[in-house]
Amino acid sequence: MLVPVIGIVQVGRQAHADRYTYLPLIGITITIVWLVAELTERWRFRKQIGVLASAVVIITLSACAYHQTAFWRNADSLWPHTLAVTTDNDGAHLAFATALFAEGKTEEAIVHARAAAKIRPANAGAYGKVPVGLEGQALDEAILF
Repeated sequence: MLVPVIGIVQVGRQAHADRYTYLPLIGITITIVWLVAELTERWRFRKQIGVLASAVVIITLSACAYHQTAFWRNADSLWPHTLAVTTDNDGAHLAFATALFAEGKTEEAIVHARAAAKIRPANAGAYGKVPVGLEGQALDEAILF
């Protein structure tokens, strides 16, 4: 379970994705639950406090999830948000460039494709979808610095 996240075996650029922590966190979650159960064993209103605390946690996490899903409506909301909360994210620049190009926003697409190429020059994707669609323009003008 830990092999993809400890760095010995890399599984592409997604090697540090959150999804790899789900299974290893099961043990930590069980430990926390047992610890809380043991620490609260002698509390007088243990069940009522547990129900209230659980409700607060569920409501809070639901509100956070609702807020976060608003960014996933479309590419115009997802990629600008991703770029705002991350740094040096060539994948987000490239995905945003591709979405902008599909919408006919060529100049904006070029800006983001250039940013992707600047961050990771070896990324072949930065020279893929967007420049292919820029018929009539030289690649040097469109993407390269």
